[in-house]
Amino acid sequence: MSRSDVFCIVLVVVILTPLVIVQAGPGFAPAWFDRDLAGVPVTVCATALWFVAMMLLAWRFAAAKTRAAKADSDKGEA
Repeated sequence: MSRSDVFCIVLVVVILTPLVIVQAGPGFAPAWFDRDLAGVPVTVCATALWFVAMMLLAWRFAAAKTRAAKADSDKGEA
């Protein structure tokens, strides 16, 4: 396991932490989660932003793995 793999795992855990806190129940969620943003509950906005962040990270991680695999295959040919 490389240092970048550990970084990826820690980053995903940090991003998951707020979602876990919100899922724990109303007593654990911060008070500002009870508000609306342009008529949309903040929890919905936060979940949508979390989803976008996770999709972007998945894309980034996949691109990095593809580049690493291509670099490894190029080294094997040389």
